[in-house]
Amino acid sequence: MAVLDLLWKQKPQSAPDQKASATGRVMAYHTAGRIAWSARDTVSLTKTGFCGNPVGYRVVKLIAEAAAAVPLMLSDGQTRYNSHPILARLSDPNHAQTQGDFLEALYGQLMLS
Repeated sequence: MAVLDLLWKQKPQSAPDQKASATGRVMAYHTAGRIAWSARDTVSLTKTGFCGNPVGYRVVKLIAEAAAAVPLMLSDGQTRYNSHPILARLSDPNHAQTQGDFLEALYGQLMLS
């Protein structure tokens, strides 16, 4: 009976091992309980929300590309102009960009600001 008591007897539960964090105190000291907000100016918000976020970047790019692909029409409410100085300027905005590139950059900038 004594042998069976040894087999059936439960061992006392010991406390589980806990590992101490070497950086826990440093992290708590570093933040000191204060919230760190990002700057609220246009440049900082653009960098955070657009350049640092691939999903946001892609959304803005897709919308700007789609808007730039829409053909432009110039009219004054009664007359539709096929040739006009504004249309000529938009068709060749500068030597480095086409009309689509210019409008895509314009629409993207409008969405970001």
